[in-house]
Amino acid sequence: MLAGEKYGSNNGFDLVTQFVDAATGKTMTMVIDAKQLAKNGSVSFDSKAAKDTVQMTDAWVRAVISELKGSPAGMAVEKALNTGTLVKAAAFVDKSTGKLMMIKI
Repeated sequence: MLAGEKYGSNNGFDLVTQFVDAATGKTMTMVIDAKQLAKNGSVSFDSKAAKDTVQMTDAWVRAVISELKGSPAGMAVEKALNTGTLVKAAAFVDKSTGKLMMIKI
């Protein structure tokens, strides 16, 4: 996990982590957003997130990076966005099973 993923009261990325992709050997950077699972099985993203961008889009990622002021998380996400090694995901608890689930976006 990388530090410096938040700014303001509680804005920014929920979690930024890095891992090595076993298939390619590349270091990947992952941005994970924690969500509530709706009764219909969906998750939703804020359409008016950082600087009025849709959460988890590249525009939103860039807007968040601009607020992180050179933090380790911000620098890693910016590099990953520019090199094609950024992975975005949403994580949630499936209340019917109690399992932590994550979906790649």
